[in-house]
Amino acid sequence: MEKIKRLSISDWQTIKFTFNLDQQSRMPFENYFLVDERFPTFGYYINDILSEMICTTENQETPAWSIARQYSYFNMQSDSFIKFVIDFFEKEKSLYQFFTLLNLKEYEFLDVSLIKYKSYLEHKLPSGQLTGYENIDHDILNYKTYNEDLSVYLWVLKNEYRIK
Repeated sequence: MEKIKRLSISDWQTIKFTFNLDQQSRMPFENYFLVDERFPTFGYYINDILSEMICTTENQETPAWSIARQYSYFNMQSDSFIKFVIDFFEKEKSLYQFFTLLNLKEYEFLDVSLIKYKSYLEHKLPSGQLTGYENIDHDILNYKTYNEDLSVYLWVLKNEYRIK
């Protein structure tokens, strides 16, 4: 059975060594993602067995959450970890939609894996550019540009799968 848990700042050493991060990398984790009093908004989940990590941000304007690509490291060959995080948001937060920033191969994997979800293309992001939309550039891109073409997708749980 996989060991998946939600992280706090007390888990910094685990994060640092598991993902070979330097001390400078600690700042966004410490000040933004792992601050315990912000746990309702920002979360980290780790799969100890496979050394995977997903960073999430809850959107304050719309009932959705996002996966922060820059701070997430997960295997696009297995869907059990991402399904664990999605299940948490469905059951614990009643949030049934989320944003991702993906290349074509990653999108194709999730599109096959997440059969309960319908994906919508929100933005095409050419290499080295931001979208120009503050909420996307901040929440999803973290103001980072990438050296590959990516796309922002909104994933929405189909009505037939929603908890009544």
